[in-house]
Amino acid sequence: MLRTWPTSLFVYWNETNSELQVQNARANRLFIETRYKKNIADLKGSEDSLKAFQQKFGVIALPEQLQASIKAMAEIYGKMEVQDVELSVLRQTVAKDHPSVKAAEIELGAMRDRFRESTQAPKELRATPRFSYRSNRPQARYRLHPLYRDVEIQYKILQFVTPLYEQAKVEEQRATPSVIVLDSALVPERKAKPKVSLYG
Repeated sequence: MLRTWPTSLFVYWNETNSELQVQNARANRLFIETRYKKNIADLKGSEDSLKAFQQKFGVIALPEQLQASIKAMAEIYGKMEVQDVELSVLRQTVAKDHPSVKAAEIELGAMRDRFRESTQAPKELRATPRFSYRSNRPQARYRLHPLYRDVEIQYKILQFVTPLYEQAKVEEQRATPSVIVLDSALVPERKAKPKVSLYG
């Protein structure tokens, strides 16, 4: 006898799986949202510090080569932050020894190495005397460098994390059925096998 599954079973199955998917998506969204809000707060703090410095000592232009170096470093840090977020989300969804987790950890480690190399103080600033309020403009660049760097880093993080945050919000609202019935099974009008007439 052909056994058919009741439609209510598929409905229950879909509802249960959809609820689990939404719960997982909500947890991911909350995690990314926390990082996003921290980035907003850090950016404001960095901007305020830079603004206060400029108001006190005037606008001091950094050399173009140094600005390019800082922007490149900020790019690496922004990607590193996104990789860290994605790795944290991945750890919540699969086992810690999963190959994708291991691969993400290796990639993040490589990014951190590149970032450490990029944070070496530029040669033109290494020999600069310690900053004091009586310093002239060339010496004041030593103090401006980390302030400008922090702002660029926070901007770059925001640029990379915002799409992740928006995607997480979309995933939380999405409830895709896990099982779709393409063709419902029906009881046949007559048996196909065994063919009794052949043995009669």
